[in-house]
Amino acid sequence: MKRSAIILVIFFLQTAFLSAQSYVVKSYYPSGRLRSEISFTDSLRDGLAKFYYENGNLKEERNYKNGKVEGTIKLYHKNGNLSEVFSIIDGIREGPTSLYDSTGNYVGGLSFTSGKQEVQNSDMESSEKLDSSFEYKGYKVGNSATGRLGPPTSMFMQSNDPAYFVKLDVEPSPVGGMTDIYSKLVYPEEALKNNIHGLVEVLAFIDENGNVVDMAVIKGLGYGCDEAAKNAIRYTKFHPGFIKGAPVKSQLKISIQFRDNKN
Repeated sequence: MKRSAIILVIFFLQTAFLSAQSYVVKSYYPSGRLRSEISFTDSLRDGLAKFYYENGNLKEERNYKNGKVEGTIKLYHKNGNLSEVFSIIDGIREGPTSLYDSTGNYVGGLSFTSGKQEVQNSDMESSEKLDSSFEYKGYKVGNSATGRLGPPTSMFMQSNDPAYFVKLDVEPSPVGGMTDIYSKLVYPEEALKNNIHGLVEVLAFIDENGNVVDMAVIKGLGYGCDEAAKNAIRYTKFHPGFIKGAPVKSQLKISIQFRDNKN
């Protein structure tokens, strides 16, 4: 009996030692202000990482998975307003990029396939391909000040916009199903802290190529959930809607459930 008890103690000690250790490492500017907060599991970056300007405003948010950047990346202007949103999949830049001016207004977008920018017109600047380590190299994404991204557009199209069909023979659908959208969904820390659960309904405007070109929140939860739902949808590829066998621009209402798996 004693021997069995000793073996069990040794087993539990080994298990505790071998289990993953999660922690957050913080760095600071010489002034003492917070520079970064990076989540680690064992010795690898894993989870959310936040970087700050010395004035205290958020500079960047990125997610790590097993030491590599994966998922949605958000960049911010020095005044704290959102500057750019894009996605890294399997170590390379993939899908649409949304760009915002210093006042937070949407000014245009870019699209990437396998790390390369899809150039829509000849005077749009090409972006450098990001390497798998995702260390910034001063890549260019166009200059809204020169007008190269075109005039600012509304973030929300009218729900009755006749250019985007509602009555369809075949409705648009995520290429990977709803599982693909949920795989990109990040539960906001603010919502978790405040025990916020429920449904976010988003009206997505999808073009004839299956790309999400705009969205409007019909029913929101706040606490970052609305933006998280939109980001997950934004970086999802869709099968387009069809009328009489031809792909068309369409509208689709998408419901995203926020539920803490711990509950």
